[in-house]
Amino acid sequence: SRDIHDPKRQKRAYTDCILRYGRNVPEGAVNYNQDQMGLVNVTDRALPPGEGADYFALIDVDEFLVPKGRYGSLHEVLRDYVEPFDRGGALTVNWMLFGTANHTLYTPVPVLRRFQYRDEKAHGVIKTIARSSEFFSMKTPHSIVSYGNVHTTSRPGSILPSNVSKTGASDGASPSSVLLLHHYRYTSDKEYWQKKCIRKETDGSKGCSPRTGRVMTAAELEEAGLPIHIAPRVGEVRDCSAWEILAGRVPKYRVFDDTAAWGDYT
Repeated sequence: SRDIHDPKRQKRAYTDCILRYGRNVPEGAVNYNQDQMGLVNVTDRALPPGEGADYFALIDVDEFLVPKGRYGSLHEVLRDYVEPFDRGGALTVNWMLFGTANHTLYTPVPVLRRFQYRDEKAHGVIKTIARSSEFFSMKTPHSIVSYGNVHTTSRPGSILPSNVSKTGASDGASPSSVLLLHHYRYTSDKEYWQKKCIRKETDGSKGCSPRTGRVMTAAELEEAGLPIHIAPRVGEVRDCSAWEILAGRVPKYRVFDDTAAWGDYT
C-alpha cells in the first residue's frame, strides 16, 4: 500500500522476492525483513532447493529493458556480459529517460506508443539485474551488494567500480550500445502531477513544491538539493524501438498504431 510512505519498502520487497524465489541464494544473504510480519528468512523458501530464478531484474512498472545492437534478448546479453566471468554477480543497466512528448492528459494507449521522445544520451542512474546465487544484500533499490562482481555493459568483463558513488546507483560511463532501461517516468503533465503531488510515491512528496502544489522545476530542485531528473522534460530524439519490439512479438498491439482512433486527450 502507498498509504505508508517508506523509502525502505522497495528494498524490502526486492529482498523478499529474491529470498523466496531465487535459485541457490547464499545462506549468508542479508534479510532486511526479519522483523517484518509475514516476510521470509532465507531458509523459509517458496521453492525446493535448487529451483527458482537465476536472475532478478530489480525494476519498476514504468521501466522496460530494451536490448540494443545485435542483441535480441536479455538472455543473450547476460550470456556475454555476466556468465563467462568467474563470480559474475550482477549486471547494471542505465536509464534512458523518455519525456512527455508534449502530452498534457491521459490517453488510453500503451506508454510505449504514447511516449516516443527521449533524451539524447543515457542517464547516469542505473538499475541492477542480480544473480541470485551471488546475492548478499540490497544496497539501495537501484543497487546490490554481491558476493561476485557487478558488471556493466561498457565491454565484456567490465566491472562497476566500488567507489562509483555513495549509493552504488550510478555509472557515469552510461553505456548504451548493448542494453538500456527505457524509463517512462513522466508520462503526461497531469499524470505526473498526480503521481508526484496527489498519489505520491514511496518516498513521499519529493519533487512536489509545497508552495505551489505543482511538480518542481529544475531550478527549484537544484535549489532544494534534489535530483534534477525529477523535473519533466519533453524529449529530444524520437525512439520507437521498445514499441516495435512489443508490437512485433505481440501483434495484437498494432491496433494502437492509429492513435487518432483512440481519441486525442491532449
